[in-house]
Amino acid sequence: MNLTDILESTDVVKPFRMLLYGVAGIGKSTFATHAPAPVFIQTEDGLVGINVPKTKLCVTFQQLLQCLSLIRQAKGQFKTVVLDSLDWMEELAAKEILEKNKAYSDLSKFPYGQGYAALKSKALEVMQLLKALYYDGFNIILIAHSKPEKVVNPDGTDYDQHSPRLNKHVNPIFKEWVDIIGFCNFSFSVRERQDGMTKTVKVIADKDGASNACVRTITLTGSPSIVAKCRYTNMPDVLPLNGQAFFSRLLGDQTNDK
Repeated sequence: MNLTDILESTDVVKPFRMLLYGVAGIGKSTFATHAPAPVFIQTEDGLVGINVPKTKLCVTFQQLLQCLSLIRQAKGQFKTVVLDSLDWMEELAAKEILEKNKAYSDLSKFPYGQGYAALKSKALEVMQLLKALYYDGFNIILIAHSKPEKVVNPDGTDYDQHSPRLNKHVNPIFKEWVDIIGFCNFSFSVRERQDGMTKTVKVIADKDGASNACVRTITLTGSPSIVAKCRYTNMPDVLPLNGQAFFSRLLGDQTNDK
């Protein structure tokens, strides 16, 4: 073995791994439909009206594992696996743990943190199957809802930060693995407007001051207020939540090769 045997070629184009999270109903699933040849694995019933290849709704954790395993056989048919959603995957995992341990009504009731340890183990099962899909050449998109989390600031006042709505034992497993974490939100400001002679009302406006304007965006750079990241240098900090334009920029000539 020599040096060339252990160095990876810079010409290798790897699939992308993305965690897409944000407020409910903003269009995360619709955004993901513009990825190359997607297939959705459903853990929640949120694709009504969206015509895209998808599995039947997974109502048990074992069904989810089976779907992830079977998708590997469809490499020629699909190019992107979309897990919709991660937080409902977590619900299925917790449900299975509790069904096997009927003495406990909640994961927090297990002694010595054993309930959350079991949940982490279930998440790692999903991660192993996602890694297998990734190494087989599939792009991976993980969809989740958002939640505010209290961040303890050792240098000052604590603050809230938006992050994927996952248990703290599960969140790092997926956040650290993906190349992109995109936070989807409405971009607007609230400004005062004079309504008549005496009344002042607050209205939604865009950054230029236009009333009733509300733009959907995806943020790829983290801050104290949101969890986000992007390992691709060709992507800006914030973009419109437009899947076709996003994947065109991310993938260049590869995009929309369906």
